Amino acid sequence: MRFPIIPAMLLILSGVMGCTRPPATILQGKPPEVIFDLPATESLADYEEFTGRITAYRIVDVRARVTGHLNNVLFKDGDEVRVGTPLFDIDPLLFQAELERAKAAVKQAEAKANRLARDDKRAKELLPRNAISLEEADRIAGELAEAKAAVEVAEALKKQAQQNIDYTHILSPIKGRIGKRAIDEGNLVKADDTLLATIVSIDKVYADFDVDDRTQLKLVKSGELVSAREGNTKVRIGLPDEEGFSKLGTLIFDDNKLNSGTGTIGMRAEIDNADRLMQPGLFVRVRIPLGKPKPSILVPETAIGTDQGLKFVFVIDAEDKAVNRPVKVVMQVSRKRIKGGPEQFCVVEPVPEKPNSGVREGDRVIVDGLQRVRAGAKVTPKPRDPVAYLPLAPASVAPASNAPPASVNAGSQ
Repeated sequence: MRFPIIPAMLLILSGVMGCTRPPATILQGKPPEVIFDLPATESLADYEEFTGRITAYRIVDVRARVTGHLNNVLFKDGDEVRVGTPLFDIDPLLFQAELERAKAAVKQAEAKANRLARDDKRAKELLPRNAISLEEADRIAGELAEAKAAVEVAEALKKQAQQNIDYTHILSPIKGRIGKRAIDEGNLVKADDTLLATIVSIDKVYADFDVDDRTQLKLVKSGELVSAREGNTKVRIGLPDEEGFSKLGTLIFDDNKLNSGTGTIGMRAEIDNADRLMQPGLFVRVRIPLGKPKPSILVPETAIGTDQGLKFVFVIDAEDKAVNRPVKVVMQVSRKRIKGGPEQFCVVEPVPEKPNSGVREGDRVIVDGLQRVRAGAKVTPKPRDPVAYLPLAPASVAPASNAPPASVNAGSQ
């Protein structure tokens, strides 16, 4: 039979084709292409963050100084007011009558004092001629002195009556924003008791926050608390709707004792609030610097990898091989492109227990293509397109834990 010849030929052909398989080196192709960037150097300071609450720069409870019926409310709830802005009118009729009586009392006292002054003048003329006794002259002089004192009393009562008239017109004592009225027209208000409204001054505000005892010791050792009492320590304020810290404040106060119950000490920062974004009661984040700024190495956040919880970057050596460098991520910094959105950078430092760790100036740090890289393997490096950034914005500095870096396999070094 002829049929077995065909399988034998197929086996021969398959053996020939197997011998012509291309080498493994041809299948591997060229090294993977990666994008690298050079680390940046910025002068940054370490910091601590705390939660604070905004309080008003000044708060005034407007109360009546005289008792009477409220005639008019001269503002709208929530108005902006200035010093001297009319707020309330109290019925002045009773006080006007008191003022008229005080004026009449002044005239009466002055008339009596003028009469006794003339009597005293005549007594002094008659006394040398013994036309009047010394006792009578002394009595007239005494009555004149009492009359002059009565004039002064009447003038004081007149001034008080006029002051009560002025108190019926209640004016704003500060510049700020007034809240809703606490009482309406027609009600009886009591002197120094009835609350009419509250005014807060918010062109400037305070941020009050508590600092734990360990951080307080750091601040003392760094000299920041001494600077705070002199108004030289600047702090950053972050609003609830932002990740960064857009406001700048000045640390102006630290309490004179620690709270033994909480182990904290109260502090206060003064902040300009011309844009009125911060209202009393608002929760904010407060960042306090610890010590002076120092040079720091920054790499793009995309360059950070994670291997079993340890952070690392890949740098390219002189032979275009990827080298694994363990790093310690200290904080994050946001820089804004001139064209485009913000970009996150990480401040990195060497790992103390790792001899070959950290990033140095001039290192080619891989920022794109980490998933294709293995430690010790060759790569095809390409520089990142140059990107123009605005100057570093300290307000956008954030803790490293706020944004976890990308997780890739580090491979073996």
